[in-house]
Order: sequence, then structure tokens, then C-alpha cells
Amino acid sequence: MSAMIRRYPKMLSYSLTHTLIPKVQLLRTLNVSVPAIIEPYPQIFGLSIKHNILPKIRYLQSIGVKDPMRLIMMTPQVLSLNIERTLNPKIERMKAAGINDIPQLLYANPQVLKLNSERNLVPKLDFLLGRMGLRTNELQRCAAIFSLSLEKRIQPRFEEMEGTGILHKSQKTSNQTERQEYVRSLKRWMLYSEPQYQKALKAAMQRSRGGGLRSIDCAPDDKNGDDDDGKERVK
Repeated sequence: MSAMIRRYPKMLSYSLTHTLIPKVQLLRTLNVSVPAIIEPYPQIFGLSIKHNILPKIRYLQSIGVKDPMRLIMMTPQVLSLNIERTLNPKIERMKAAGINDIPQLLYANPQVLKLNSERNLVPKLDFLLGRMGLRTNELQRCAAIFSLSLEKRIQPRFEEMEGTGILHKSQKTSNQTERQEYVRSLKRWMLYSEPQYQKALKAAMQRSRGGGLRSIDCAPDDKNGDDDDGKERVK
């Protein structure tokens, strides 16, 4: 409770009867864990049920999200986003890019909904689908990349991997198995911490000079690099 108050002290000024209890009751009727929502996002107490929370749930359902509360539990901040100015432009951009299964992409990384459409989401879509050669149906499997910085992580690493010749030939293949390996390995390379990335890059280049496999799947299988904290990384 003290942590919630520190994050949102304004909640102390709200009416217990007219504001706090109705929000808790609503969450219970929606069959979600109340602490899972209010602890990371106590600002929900400042949102209108009629004009904010319920319209967001209906909007998510309208774009094909069958379990909107699952998505909201993953990223409760979505409740504070404006539908017309923030949410819908992102969805329309994803549709324009040819992404058909938008709900699955959102489940894989709901932080996508918090990205600025023009300055963040669109440039990343352009780079992932263009320069990196990913296909729209592959984005879900590497959705964590959307939380990384394009200028400081995604683009420079990809260009370095291109320049050093360690990209897998499966980047342009139609073979499904090779495509899956390309997407899996590309995600792992992007999510490596900087020390892990430099170590993997050095190992791949050494193998290259030694006549070994020159491909993206030279990356060591380090599970510590395949995580995502939902924040845009800049290192």
C-alpha cells in the first residue's frame, strides 16, 4: 500500500465509496487479480469507469482481442491512452503494414501500444519489414524487439552484423525451417546485453576467419540474453 501511495499519492484524496470501491468491484466482476492491476498502476483509481475503462475494453474487443483483461493486466497503462489520438492510429498503422493478426502481436508485446506512432512504431515497422527482411507473420515471434531503441540498438547491430558477414542466408530464403531459425537467432542477437553481444560477435568473427560457419546462428545459446523487460532499451 505504501508503494502505491508513493506512486500515486492523489489516491488518498479520492472517495472510498464513490471512487475506490467501485473500481475494485469492477475489476472483480471482470475476473482479474485486483492487486495485479492496482499495485503497478494505482492511477486506475483516477480513471472514469464510464468514459475511460469500459470504452478501452470495448475498443480492444473491437480489434479482435478476445481477452482484453489479459492484455490490460500485462500493461495496465493502456487504460490511460486515448483511443482516437493514440490507440487507433497505431492499430491503423499496423494494418497498413499488412499485419493481420494484431491481437497476437499485442499479446506478445503489449508495450507496442505505448510507442509513439510516427516517431517510434512506424520507423521500427519500416526497418523490421524492410531492411531486416522480416515478414508480417514473423513479427509476433520477435515482438520484444519493438521495445528496443531503433537508433541505438536495432539498426547499428543489424548493420554491424551485415558488415561482418554473419547474417544467415535464410534472411531471404523461403524455407520455413530456415526462416524460423533466422527469426529466433535475430531476436536473440538483438536482446543480448552489450557485453553478451560483443562476446557473441567476436566469437562469430573468429569462426569466420577460421573458415567456420559465417551465419547469424553462430550466436551462443545464452538464455540470459533472451529476455525483455518491456522498456525501450538504449544500450
